[in-house]
Amino acid sequence: MDLPHPPRAVLNPSSSSEPSSPFPSRPPSPVPPAPKPRVSYAYPPTPEIHSPSLGGSVGSTPAQSRSGSLSKNPLLKRAHGQGRAEDRGALRRWIGHALGGKKDRARSDALELEEQLRGRSAARRGSEPAAEAELAAQTARKPRWKWTRERAQLAVGFAMIALVGMNDSATGANLDSMQAHYRVSYDEISIVFLANTAGYFLSSISASFFLHHFGLQVSLLTAAAAMATGCVVLSIAPPFPAFIIMLGFMGFGSGMYDAVITTVIAHEEDGVLMSLLYSCFGVGAMISPLAIGAFLDRGYAWNRYYNIPLGLALMLAVIGYFVFRGYTTPPDETHDAPLSTSQAPAQTTHTGTGQSEQRGEVIHARARMSAQQRMKRAMGLRAVWIGFVLIICAFASSDILSAWSVSFLITTRSAPPASSRFVLSGLWMGIASGRVVLAWLLANRVGEKTFAIGLLVAASGMLGVLYVRSFVVDAVALAMVGFFFGPVTPKVLDVIGVRVPPSLKASVVSLLVGLGLIGSSVGPLLFGVAAGRGGLSSLPAVLIGVSVLSIVAWCAVPKNRRRED
Repeated sequence: MDLPHPPRAVLNPSSSSEPSSPFPSRPPSPVPPAPKPRVSYAYPPTPEIHSPSLGGSVGSTPAQSRSGSLSKNPLLKRAHGQGRAEDRGALRRWIGHALGGKKDRARSDALELEEQLRGRSAARRGSEPAAEAELAAQTARKPRWKWTRERAQLAVGFAMIALVGMNDSATGANLDSMQAHYRVSYDEISIVFLANTAGYFLSSISASFFLHHFGLQVSLLTAAAAMATGCVVLSIAPPFPAFIIMLGFMGFGSGMYDAVITTVIAHEEDGVLMSLLYSCFGVGAMISPLAIGAFLDRGYAWNRYYNIPLGLALMLAVIGYFVFRGYTTPPDETHDAPLSTSQAPAQTTHTGTGQSEQRGEVIHARARMSAQQRMKRAMGLRAVWIGFVLIICAFASSDILSAWSVSFLITTRSAPPASSRFVLSGLWMGIASGRVVLAWLLANRVGEKTFAIGLLVAASGMLGVLYVRSFVVDAVALAMVGFFFGPVTPKVLDVIGVRVPPSLKASVVSLLVGLGLIGSSVGPLLFGVAAGRGGLSSLPAVLIGVSVLSIVAWCAVPKNRRRED
């Protein structure tokens, strides 16, 4: 009969007879040997398997072991498997506790949770949801803080851009009160726009230098300090020369905020996120006229308004310092072409095939490029030049609307002067809502060019409605024009930003914002010259012409090769 196991010798010290041989043909020894312990051969007993789930032991005798190994009873086989699994789990837990240390205990706990999730018995299946929840909590504990920190950075960045929007529209809303306080002419009070734009432009072109040499935190603190200084001095209604200088400080802080936060969002390469960012600009620009109107209706002086941006600037400076701590610029992608490389002194090594191989450390030029070199390389990109045209048209369109729409309604539609601030707030409300709603609905469903060109065509159609001689119809049409014009500016920044490597984003965004400010200042000025010859009724035709120029530039935008690689 075939045996399942080979025979094994067992020593019996109590026996004094000679050992019995398993081979009966062996002849007996002629000389009786000395008394030795008796050796008997037997089948190895199956060790008892204690299973807490079964409440006892399985297979304790050789006969039962043989019958169990040859049995086809599925219940008995499953009992054997559960017992072996319990022994393996106990051994793993014992090894984990014996090794000690946090890592070993964590691994053993993870193995125990995995055993519970697999569920080897029906009695343990009831505890699987709790074990699964505990494992999921342990796994997601570390990334949860990461996402919370990123969301906090986005919230603070959005609030900073809203503060920029408040400053952008506050000057125009306070213009009549400022002129009455300082008793100057329209030509003299128009210097406030040049001062604000000059400070904005200076900070935009210097933002890249601040980011690469001092970091994000210092750049944000510089913006907050400039804006807080301007608000403190303006709140006491200083003399007119100091008033102009402080408006330049306000513009410098706004431009630094705008360029730095836009660069941070551009690294995400998300068009919807960029639209949400600039919708906050529209929200801030919508709030300022309403707040200033409420101050004036209650008899407060115009300079009391600047206490609001002062408090916001100080609060955001403290929160932003801690939220953006440790922020680093993302590295260039591996599929991007190196800007320029240098190789350390090579070392020659001999391989087993007899060939020599030189190895050296390749140093990326990004670590050693100066701001001038980054700017020079950015100017060599075709997408950047097309972006200049697009951003100038986008800023010029929105600022022409913001600066001349109220005068257009009052002069050509005989609108009541008291409704001017509400029409301006409606325009900015349309810009802000368009950047949220249209970006969420269409940005990921249509292409980049199709999205922008479709918005420009729809805005041109709404501009044609302005020829209807009705104040209510024209006010609604202006809000709809802002609704369609709103997402164009952040879309330009996003489309151009994803076509340049991360090491050039700060330089490119600074250039785009700076040239956009040129468009925002030159556009209303050129329209004023045109309005002096042809009247304010030419406002819709001029804006339609700017939209056509933007459509032509959008058709020339190159393909996104970085995203195709």
